[in-house]
Amino acid sequence: MCAPILIPAATATISAMGLTGTAAATTAGGTALATGISATSAAMIAAGAASAAMGAYGQIQQANAQAAQYKYMASMQDQRALLAQRIGKQNITLTQEAGAMASKQLSMKTARLYGAQTAAVGANQIGIESVTAADITADTFDKAKMDELAIRHEANLKSWAINEETNYGVWNATNQKKQYLMAAKNAKQAGYMNAGTSLLSSMASMGMMLI
Repeated sequence: MCAPILIPAATATISAMGLTGTAAATTAGGTALATGISATSAAMIAAGAASAAMGAYGQIQQANAQAAQYKYMASMQDQRALLAQRIGKQNITLTQEAGAMASKQLSMKTARLYGAQTAAVGANQIGIESVTAADITADTFDKAKMDELAIRHEANLKSWAINEETNYGVWNATNQKKQYLMAAKNAKQAGYMNAGTSLLSSMASMGMMLI
């Protein structure tokens, strides 16, 4: 049985020299003659080595492409998170502005109503300092203030809900990004492992040819 270590060395030399086709087979054949292996066997081993190397290279390239796709999808999650933040902030601003506007309109309406009530009290010759007049105007004012507070409270509740939804969207996008990055890492590792396994299997097959 001949020592098989000389054949991989010859194959590596052929690859480094850039020899292909007949030249590679001839070189491998010359080495084979020196080791007592037929030129045909040497050519088959050289061809098998080249095929295994190309197959491993293809697996690595495919894994790299898949990893790049996952990384791109991860970067899109950053854009998704930023968009969620921008939309959430805008919606909160609009909600607060709408609440402030409604509160202001109610305040203006209350002022008009207060004035009308005061005028009515005067027209009916009821003293503005009387208990009845004071009760009427105070009740109107208190109810208006309660309504204003209710409007502001509702606006704050809506803003809180929007903020919570925004935070969830950002968290979800960040978590999805982590998963994509992990998938990219796994795809790359799997590619190298598959390539290594393929090369080892091919080397074992070629070694059997030397027995």
